[in-house]
Amino acid sequence: MLKHVFKYAFVDMVKEIGPELLLGLALAALVAAITPVREFVGDYFGGGLGYCFSIIR
Repeated sequence: MLKHVFKYAFVDMVKEIGPELLLGLALAALVAAITPVREFVGDYFGGGLGYCFSIIR
């Protein structure tokens, strides 16, 4: 039983969420690396509006 738990936690679940996690990290790195994009996101999607967009997804 415990073997199945660890297999799911470290193999199956990583296969399921891995691509989305890597895409999210890549997009976050891109936004952090490009100054004009970072300023745009900070100006227009900071605070309540950014929170609303994150909930809508």
